[in-house]
Amino acid sequence: AYPAQVVPVAVKSLNYNSTEVMWKTVEGASGYKIYHKKATDKSYKLLGTALGKNNVRYIDSNTECGVDYCYTIKAFRTQGESDYYGPNSRVIKGKSIPSAPVVKVSNLSYDSLNISWNKVNGADGYRIYYKNSNDTKWSRLTTFDNGDLTSFFQSSLTTGKKYTYTVRAYHKVDNSKCWGAYDNTGASGTPVTTAPKLTSLKSINYKTNRINWNSVAGASGYKIYRKTQNTSWAGIATIHDKSVLSYDDETASCGVKYTYTVRAYRKVNNKNIYGKYSETGLSITSVPETPIISLS
Repeated sequence: AYPAQVVPVAVKSLNYNSTEVMWKTVEGASGYKIYHKKATDKSYKLLGTALGKNNVRYIDSNTECGVDYCYTIKAFRTQGESDYYGPNSRVIKGKSIPSAPVVKVSNLSYDSLNISWNKVNGADGYRIYYKNSNDTKWSRLTTFDNGDLTSFFQSSLTTGKKYTYTVRAYHKVDNSKCWGAYDNTGASGTPVTTAPKLTSLKSINYKTNRINWNSVAGASGYKIYRKTQNTSWAGIATIHDKSVLSYDDETASCGVKYTYTVRAYRKVNNKNIYGKYSETGLSITSVPETPIISLS
Protein backbone atom coordinates (compact mmCIF):
# COMPACT_ATOMS: atom_id res chain seq x y z
CA ALA A 1 0.00 0.00 0.00
CA TYR A 2 1.11 3.53 -0.66
CA PRO A 3 1.75 5.88 2.29
CA ALA A 4 -0.84 8.51 3.18
CA GLN A 5 -0.41 12.15 2.28
CA VAL A 6 1.92 14.12 4.54
CA VAL A 7 0.38 16.86 6.68
CA PRO A 8 2.84 19.76 6.87
CA VAL A 9 3.13 21.68 10.13
CA ALA A 10 5.30 24.76 9.61
CA VAL A 11 8.42 26.33 8.16
CA LYS A 12 10.50 28.04 10.84
CA SER A 13 13.36 30.44 10.26
CA LEU A 14 16.52 29.36 12.08
CA ASN A 15 18.74 32.24 11.05
CA TYR A 16 19.47 34.45 8.06
CA ASN A 17 20.26 31.58 5.69
CA SER A 18 18.39 28.50 6.93
CA THR A 19 14.90 27.26 7.69
CA GLU A 20 13.45 24.16 9.32
CA VAL A 21 10.58 22.32 7.67
CA MET A 22 8.27 20.29 9.95
CA TRP A 23 5.46 17.83 9.28
CA LYS A 24 3.39 15.15 10.98
CA THR A 25 4.30 11.46 11.15
CA VAL A 26 2.84 9.13 8.50
CA GLU A 27 2.16 5.60 9.74
CA GLY A 28 4.07 2.93 7.86
CA ALA A 29 6.44 5.40 6.21
CA SER A 30 10.09 4.49 5.74
CA GLY A 31 11.03 8.12 5.21
CA TYR A 32 10.20 11.35 3.46
CA LYS A 33 11.30 13.33 0.43
CA ILE A 34 11.43 17.10 0.81
CA TYR A 35 11.19 19.40 -2.22
CA HIS A 36 11.60 23.15 -2.41
CA LYS A 37 11.70 26.12 -4.75
CA LYS A 38 11.74 29.85 -4.58
CA ALA A 39 8.22 31.24 -4.71
CA THR A 40 9.08 32.88 -8.06
CA ASP A 41 10.43 29.66 -9.63
CA LYS A 42 8.29 27.27 -11.67
CA SER A 43 9.58 23.83 -10.73
CA TYR A 44 10.52 22.09 -7.49
CA LYS A 45 13.87 20.52 -6.76
CA LEU A 46 14.66 17.69 -4.35
CA LEU A 47 16.00 19.24 -1.17
CA GLY A 48 16.76 16.06 0.74
CA THR A 49 15.59 12.79 2.27
CA ALA A 50 14.60 12.20 5.88
CA LEU A 51 14.92 8.52 6.78
CA GLY A 52 12.67 6.94 9.39
CA LYS A 53 8.97 7.31 10.16
CA ASN A 54 9.56 9.68 13.08
CA ASN A 55 12.16 11.85 11.38
CA VAL A 56 9.77 14.69 10.66
CA ARG A 57 12.07 17.70 10.51
CA TYR A 58 14.49 18.85 7.85
CA ILE A 59 16.81 21.86 7.74
CA ASP A 60 17.20 23.81 4.53
CA SER A 61 20.63 25.30 5.15
CA ASN A 62 21.18 27.28 1.98
CA THR A 63 18.38 29.81 1.67
CA GLU A 64 18.59 33.45 0.68
CA CYS A 65 17.68 35.90 3.41
CA GLY A 66 14.18 37.33 3.09
CA VAL A 67 13.25 35.23 0.04
CA ASP A 68 10.00 33.24 0.15
CA TYR A 69 10.42 29.48 -0.41
CA CYS A 70 7.78 26.85 -1.09
CA TYR A 71 8.05 23.34 0.35
CA THR A 72 6.23 20.10 -0.28
CA ILE A 73 6.85 16.68 1.29
CA LYS A 74 5.87 13.17 0.37
CA ALA A 75 6.26 9.95 2.33
CA PHE A 76 7.67 6.71 0.93
CA ARG A 77 7.57 3.10 2.02
CA THR A 78 10.38 0.72 1.12
CA GLN A 79 9.45 -2.86 0.35
CA GLY A 80 12.19 -5.10 -0.93
CA GLU A 81 14.10 -3.09 -3.47
CA SER A 82 11.25 -0.76 -4.35
CA ASP A 83 10.03 2.54 -2.88
CA TYR A 84 6.34 3.37 -2.94
CA TYR A 85 5.50 7.08 -2.75
CA GLY A 86 2.46 8.81 -1.38
CA PRO A 87 1.03 12.05 -2.79
CA ASN A 88 2.72 15.40 -2.32
CA SER A 89 1.65 17.40 0.70
CA ARG A 90 0.02 20.75 0.33
CA VAL A 91 2.54 23.55 -0.16
CA ILE A 92 3.79 25.52 2.82
CA LYS A 93 5.82 28.71 2.59
CA GLY A 94 8.52 30.27 4.71
CA LYS A 95 11.63 32.39 4.60
CA SER A 96 14.85 32.75 6.51
CA ILE A 97 15.59 35.95 8.42
CA PRO A 98 18.07 36.87 11.16
CA SER A 99 17.02 35.48 14.53
CA ALA A 100 15.68 37.68 17.33
CA PRO A 101 18.37 38.98 19.69
CA VAL A 102 17.98 38.26 23.40
CA VAL A 103 17.87 41.71 25.01
CA LYS A 104 18.88 42.70 28.54
CA VAL A 105 18.54 46.10 30.21
CA SER A 106 20.62 47.16 33.21
CA ASN A 107 20.79 50.30 35.32
CA LEU A 108 23.84 52.56 34.88
CA SER A 109 22.84 55.65 36.85
CA TYR A 110 19.94 57.86 37.80
CA ASP A 111 19.39 58.92 34.17
CA SER A 112 20.86 56.16 31.99
CA LEU A 113 20.33 52.52 31.07
CA ASN A 114 22.48 49.98 29.25
CA ILE A 115 20.84 47.88 26.53
CA SER A 116 22.72 44.72 25.57
CA TRP A 117 22.03 41.74 23.32
CA ASN A 118 23.68 38.63 21.93
CA LYS A 119 25.47 38.74 18.60
CA VAL A 120 23.18 37.41 15.87
CA ASN A 121 24.53 35.06 13.21
CA GLY A 122 24.79 36.86 9.88
CA ALA A 123 23.93 40.28 11.29
CA ASP A 124 25.41 43.29 9.52
CA GLY A 125 23.77 45.76 11.88
CA TYR A 126 21.05 46.34 14.45
CA ARG A 127 18.14 48.66 15.10
CA ILE A 128 17.02 49.50 18.63
CA TYR A 129 13.39 50.27 19.39
CA TYR A 130 11.85 51.57 22.61
CA LYS A 131 8.53 52.37 24.17
CA ASN A 132 7.44 54.08 27.35
CA SER A 133 5.19 52.47 29.93
CA ASN A 134 1.97 53.78 28.31
CA ASP A 135 2.97 53.16 24.69
CA THR A 136 1.46 50.36 22.61
CA LYS A 137 3.75 50.70 19.58
CA TRP A 138 7.52 50.58 19.25
CA SER A 139 9.43 53.73 18.29
CA ARG A 140 12.77 53.69 16.51
CA LEU A 141 15.66 54.79 18.71
CA THR A 142 18.77 54.29 16.59
CA THR A 143 20.35 52.06 13.93
CA PHE A 144 23.91 50.73 13.87
CA ASP A 145 25.66 49.46 10.73
CA ASN A 146 27.92 47.21 12.79
CA GLY A 147 27.17 43.51 13.18
CA ASP A 148 29.69 43.16 16.02
CA LEU A 149 28.05 45.75 18.26
CA THR A 150 26.18 44.20 21.20
CA SER A 151 25.42 47.08 23.58
CA PHE A 152 24.25 50.67 23.71
CA PHE A 153 23.58 53.05 26.58
CA GLN A 154 20.87 55.68 26.57
CA SER A 155 21.20 58.76 28.75
CA SER A 156 19.07 61.78 29.66
CA LEU A 157 16.28 59.52 30.94
CA THR A 158 13.84 60.30 33.74
CA THR A 159 14.62 58.72 37.12
CA GLY A 160 11.98 56.19 38.14
CA LYS A 161 10.37 55.96 34.70
CA LYS A 162 10.07 52.54 33.06
CA TYR A 163 11.53 52.08 29.58
CA THR A 164 11.22 48.98 27.39
CA TYR A 165 13.56 48.05 24.54
CA THR A 166 13.84 45.51 21.77
CA VAL A 167 16.51 44.95 19.12
CA ARG A 168 16.23 43.79 15.52
CA ALA A 169 19.14 42.57 13.41
CA TYR A 170 19.48 42.94 9.65
CA HIS A 171 21.52 41.15 6.98
CA LYS A 172 22.67 42.99 3.88
CA VAL A 173 21.43 41.59 0.58
CA ASP A 174 22.89 43.57 -2.32
CA ASN A 175 21.76 47.14 -1.62
CA SER A 176 18.89 46.30 0.70
CA LYS A 177 18.42 45.08 4.27
CA CYS A 178 16.85 41.77 5.22
CA TRP A 179 15.27 42.53 8.59
CA GLY A 180 15.10 39.85 11.24
CA ALA A 181 12.77 38.79 13.99
CA TYR A 182 12.48 40.62 17.31
CA ASP A 183 11.06 40.06 20.75
CA ASN A 184 7.75 41.93 20.81
CA THR A 185 7.70 41.87 24.63
CA GLY A 186 11.14 43.42 24.95
CA ALA A 187 13.20 43.98 28.10
CA SER A 188 12.53 46.76 30.59
CA GLY A 189 14.56 48.90 32.91
CA THR A 190 14.07 51.86 35.23
CA PRO A 191 16.91 54.32 35.83
CA VAL A 192 17.56 54.93 39.54
CA THR A 193 20.48 56.09 41.64
CA THR A 194 23.27 53.58 42.11
CA ALA A 195 24.10 51.96 45.44
CA PRO A 196 26.28 54.14 47.67
CA LYS A 197 29.69 52.67 48.45
CA LEU A 198 29.89 52.17 52.21
CA THR A 199 33.36 53.34 53.25
CA SER A 200 33.44 52.78 57.01
CA LEU A 201 31.45 51.83 60.10
CA LYS A 202 32.76 52.32 63.61
CA SER A 203 31.51 52.36 67.19
CA ILE A 204 31.80 55.81 68.77
CA ASN A 205 30.60 54.70 72.22
CA TYR A 206 28.37 52.08 73.83
CA LYS A 207 25.22 53.39 72.11
CA THR A 208 26.48 55.20 68.98
CA ASN A 209 27.63 53.80 65.64
CA ARG A 210 28.87 56.00 62.77
CA ILE A 211 28.53 54.99 59.12
CA ASN A 212 30.18 56.77 56.20
CA TRP A 213 29.61 56.45 52.46
CA ASN A 214 30.61 57.97 49.13
CA SER A 215 28.43 60.43 47.24
CA VAL A 216 26.12 59.17 44.48
CA ALA A 217 25.59 61.03 41.20
CA GLY A 218 22.11 62.53 40.94
CA ALA A 219 21.23 61.94 44.59
CA SER A 220 19.00 64.44 46.40
CA GLY A 221 19.56 62.74 49.74
CA TYR A 222 20.07 59.43 51.52
CA LYS A 223 18.17 57.02 53.72
CA ILE A 224 19.91 54.90 56.35
CA TYR A 225 18.71 51.40 57.15
CA ARG A 226 19.57 49.09 60.04
CA LYS A 227 18.91 45.48 60.97
CA THR A 228 19.96 42.88 63.53
CA GLN A 229 20.32 39.13 63.21
CA ASN A 230 16.64 38.78 64.14
CA THR A 231 15.14 41.66 62.16
CA SER A 232 14.91 42.80 58.56
CA TRP A 233 15.97 46.17 57.12
CA ALA A 234 14.23 49.17 58.69
CA GLY A 235 14.76 52.84 57.90
CA ILE A 236 16.13 54.79 60.84
CA ALA A 237 16.90 58.18 59.29
CA THR A 238 16.56 60.24 56.11
CA ILE A 239 19.14 62.88 55.18
CA HIS A 240 17.82 65.59 52.88
CA ASP A 241 21.21 67.20 52.27
CA LYS A 242 23.10 65.38 49.52
CA SER A 243 26.42 66.75 50.80
CA VAL A 244 26.08 64.90 54.13
CA LEU A 245 27.85 61.56 53.78
CA SER A 246 27.85 60.19 57.33
CA TYR A 247 25.35 59.39 60.05
CA ASP A 248 25.56 58.69 63.79
CA ASP A 249 23.08 56.10 65.02
CA GLU A 250 22.63 57.07 68.68
CA THR A 251 19.94 54.46 69.40
CA ALA A 252 22.16 51.38 69.37
CA SER A 253 22.20 48.99 72.32
CA CYS A 254 25.50 47.95 73.84
CA GLY A 255 26.63 44.46 72.83
CA VAL A 256 24.14 44.09 69.97
CA LYS A 257 25.41 43.41 66.46
CA TYR A 258 23.93 45.79 63.90
CA THR A 259 24.17 45.84 60.10
CA TYR A 260 23.77 49.12 58.22
CA THR A 261 23.20 50.12 54.62
CA VAL A 262 22.49 53.38 52.79
CA ARG A 263 20.15 54.09 49.90
CA ALA A 264 20.25 57.24 47.79
CA TYR A 265 17.12 58.89 46.48
CA ARG A 266 16.39 61.46 43.81
CA LYS A 267 13.45 63.83 44.06
CA VAL A 268 11.30 63.79 40.90
CA ASN A 269 8.06 65.81 40.82
CA ASN A 270 8.14 66.14 44.62
CA LYS A 271 8.45 62.36 45.01
CA ASN A 272 11.48 60.53 46.38
CA ILE A 273 12.63 57.83 43.93
CA TYR A 274 14.86 55.41 45.82
CA GLY A 275 17.75 53.64 44.15
CA LYS A 276 19.82 50.55 44.71
CA TYR A 277 21.64 49.66 47.92
CA SER A 278 24.14 47.17 49.28
CA GLU A 279 22.14 44.18 50.48
CA THR A 280 25.16 42.98 52.46
CA GLY A 281 25.84 46.25 54.27
CA LEU A 282 28.44 46.71 57.02
CA SER A 283 28.19 45.18 60.49
CA ILE A 284 29.41 46.19 63.93
CA THR A 285 28.74 45.58 67.64
CA SER A 286 28.41 48.62 69.87
CA VAL A 287 30.93 48.64 72.73
CA PRO A 288 31.88 51.13 75.44
CA GLU A 289 34.70 53.53 74.76
CA THR A 290 38.14 52.27 75.69
CA PRO A 291 39.18 54.08 78.86
CA ILE A 292 42.36 56.13 78.77
CA ILE A 293 44.53 55.09 81.72
CA SER A 294 47.11 57.50 83.03
CA LEU A 295 49.72 56.33 85.49
CA SER A 296 51.38 58.86 87.74
